[in-house]
Amino acid sequence: MNYKLTLLILPLIILFSCSDDTLVPQEEYEYRNYMQLDTGNYWEYESFGISKDGKAFLTPFGFDSTYVIDSVNFNGRTAFSMGNRNITEGKRSTNNFYYSLDSNQIAISGIVLQVDDSLKILRDEWTTIYDLYKGNWFNPPISFYDSAIGNASYNGYISFDGSNQGRTKIEYEGEKIQAFTTQLVIQYKLEQMKDTLKLIDKREEYSYRFAEGIGIIYEKYLEYKDSVLVGGYEKVIQKFNVK
Repeated sequence: MNYKLTLLILPLIILFSCSDDTLVPQEEYEYRNYMQLDTGNYWEYESFGISKDGKAFLTPFGFDSTYVIDSVNFNGRTAFSMGNRNITEGKRSTNNFYYSLDSNQIAISGIVLQVDDSLKILRDEWTTIYDLYKGNWFNPPISFYDSAIGNASYNGYISFDGSNQGRTKIEYEGEKIQAFTTQLVIQYKLEQMKDTLKLIDKREEYSYRFAEGIGIIYEKYLEYKDSVLVGGYEKVIQKFNVK
């Protein structure tokens, strides 16, 4: 199982995506309260695998922590340098990426795309994962035209679509708090030419739950190949510190 992004879980109902492209907020609120990126803040999670039939395992297979390193200027935006430490089945790894809170959006840079077993791509462009005033949005895709990478060539595209899936109130440790859910879908439609033609048809779905005063409290990841679910994970918050 490939490691993806990072966040947390509660047993909550995920709302369906809005059909309209724009949303009128039910009330004005400071969306930065849902992603507090002060230096020294951190969030710790447990990871639970999801089987091919969509069921989550009860025993965690990994643990990780995400933390704010510093505020920086990156790729044209005021951003926050983030670190991640991960332990998966006894193997340790680290990863750095960036968050941006710009206008009405939360965006991420530094996503590692696992195209196939032999190709990873680091996406430095800003990818919107939440937009306050839009129900659905589209990030610029990556296009391939006889692109030579390693000992193979690629044709096709990788697309990035997002959706605001609604706001609600949840109960967390006995308190009612505001929360919202957002989804990022990465679609791979590629032809790989090596010794023979290989078709890559893969879909990755990320669902995130943000809670006011905490940050991202839930992540669910599902991977489909040729439209068939092959597995995924859920991440549940265990501990956090926000200023």
